[in-house]
Amino acid sequence: MLASAPVLAYFSPHKEIVCQYDCSQFGLGGVIMQEGKVIEYTSRALIKTEILYAQIEKELLSVAHCLSRMANITVETDHKPLLAIHKKPLTAVPKRLQRMWLQLQRYDFDLVFRPSSQMILADTLSRAFPQAGSNETEFPEELAALSTVDADQLSELRMVASAATVELINRAARDDDEYAGLIQQIKRGWPDSPADVATYL
Repeated sequence: MLASAPVLAYFSPHKEIVCQYDCSQFGLGGVIMQEGKVIEYTSRALIKTEILYAQIEKELLSVAHCLSRMANITVETDHKPLLAIHKKPLTAVPKRLQRMWLQLQRYDFDLVFRPSSQMILADTLSRAFPQAGSNETEFPEELAALSTVDADQLSELRMVASAATVELINRAARDDDEYAGLIQQIKRGWPDSPADVATYL
C-alpha cells in the first residue's frame, strides 16, 4: 500500500528533494520527499557485519544507502554526532567512516539536523524492513572490478593504509586460492542455486 498510488507523489525535477533516514539495531530505512509528500521509500536489513557497526557508522551507512537512490538532495538526520564528524577533516575521522565519506563524495547533498520526533517515517522503515533474502542482493560496481584496481581505488586505499600494507594485501590476494576462486566465480556469474557455487567458496 505504501509503495503504490495515490500514496506516492510524482517526482518533479524542479522541487527541492529531502531525504529522511534512520537506522535501528537490525535495519535501516529512508524516505525521499518533495514538499512533504513521499516520492520513494527504501529499507533493508543489516547484514551480520553491519549489525556490529558502532551506531554512528550505521547512521552514515544509512545516508549512503539513501543517496544511492537519489543525489543532489537535503539529508535530514537525528544523529548530532554525525553532523560534528561531517565538519572534521577526513584524516581526523575513524577509518571505516573515512571510507564511507569517500564513497559519498560523488553525491551533492546537505546534511541537516531534524529531531527524532519528526522522523517518524524513516524510523518506522528502519524497524519494519524486509526480511533478509526477500530482495535480490545488490551487486556494487566495486565488486565488478575485482580483477583490476584503477588509480582512484589505489588512491582511496592509500588514504587508509600505508604502501607496505597495500602491497601486503595485494600479495595475500594473489596467493589466496579462495579469493582467486571468488574472482573467477564473479566473472562467470552466480548460478541460480547456492548449491552450484564452487565448493571452495
